[in-house]
Amino acid sequence: MHAMRRGSSAGIMTAAGTALVLGAGLVSPAQAAPADDDTCTRGQAQSVLEAAPRGWAQIQRGQDHAGIARADSDCSYFLFGDWEGSGSTHTFTDDDVFAGQVTWFYPYEAAGVTRREAAAELLSEADRVWLTPVLPDGTLGERVELDVEATPVKNVNLPDYGMTVYRTFAVVLDLEPGEYISTWHAVYADEVVQATDVRLIITP
Repeated sequence: MHAMRRGSSAGIMTAAGTALVLGAGLVSPAQAAPADDDTCTRGQAQSVLEAAPRGWAQIQRGQDHAGIARADSDCSYFLFGDWEGSGSTHTFTDDDVFAGQVTWFYPYEAAGVTRREAAAELLSEADRVWLTPVLPDGTLGERVELDVEATPVKNVNLPDYGMTVYRTFAVVLDLEPGEYISTWHAVYADEVVQATDVRLIITP
């Protein structure tokens, strides 16, 4: 299984078939910072896991500050960093509860396989995430593996791909002020196929 890039907003993952990874949609969640009095809540972070594609659809329609769209754009970050897979930096406050997320898509209609076959591919994916504090002297503290939540396999009809199954993986974080490194490994069939570090800055 390896990654190929198609344009700037999508990666095609090939295994027995084809799976499309869009992460959190076509815009970065960190493009718009929350207002000073608008803290990210645990409910918003959890909604990113449960209903991220609905948020992306709202963002595409320009409804980027309502409901799940606001949570998706302001209260989460891509576990895989930026679209080039080179990592990124995201800033939240110590009052925020936010999510690190990635969603795997398999457009089975376009790939010419059954939904069952596509779902089996997604269920072979097992993402892992670690969090490492950056100490005041710049060295790294102890790396701790986090519990990653995953949705069941769900359905969506993508305009350019037709019937598609998808699955979202996420961690929900509530951190003390400081700097951290979020490390993500995409594991397919017991093999690490992609790995990225993302820097998180938590302000008081």
